[in-house]
Amino acid sequence: MNIRLCWPRTLASQLTLIFLISLVCAHGLSFSAQFYERYISARTAMLGNLENDVSTSVAILDRLPANERANWLPRLDRQNYQYLLNAGETGEPMGGDAPMAAKSISDALGEHYALTFRDIPGVQKHFQAHLTLADGSPITVDVRPAALPRRVLAAGGVAAATGAVAGLHLVRRAPGSPSADASGTGRGNPRPQRPPHATG
Repeated sequence: MNIRLCWPRTLASQLTLIFLISLVCAHGLSFSAQFYERYISARTAMLGNLENDVSTSVAILDRLPANERANWLPRLDRQNYQYLLNAGETGEPMGGDAPMAAKSISDALGEHYALTFRDIPGVQKHFQAHLTLADGSPITVDVRPAALPRRVLAAGGVAAATGAVAGLHLVRRAPGSPSADASGTGRGNPRPQRPPHATG
């Protein structure tokens, strides 16, 4: 089923259509920019909270007796990261493109503990930070970063792109445009008639 878009014939209809297409594009781009700005602000706040929370939690675990640390883990665990009282998983050494969460953890703990970061492959790729407490006990910070909501960001872009494509398609089919003239040549244009021969 093919849907043909036809250019309006009256000037008022043409201006209204141009206004509506521009409005769709503007709203789509504005929504994408506003949502992305809010996402950046929330991410900055989250990284700041991560840095403060990790430094406080590790300090608490370091000062607790070894036999009481397990009871504190449910209080210290968060939705995107948790603490393990072991050496964690082997994983793979973290490359140069480290996540921003790893930098925040390094800023919070790097001055007091020797940190080792490793990428953990799997269905949900994440990373772990390994360190050793003052009594020699290993601690692992298992971090599972939240993914960027690309579908929501793409929705505004798709709306803007759809409006732009529809507008270009209608403009190409507008009477008097080069493409419209080229498409109409040989189909609906009448052939020029020869002048009648003179008689007499």
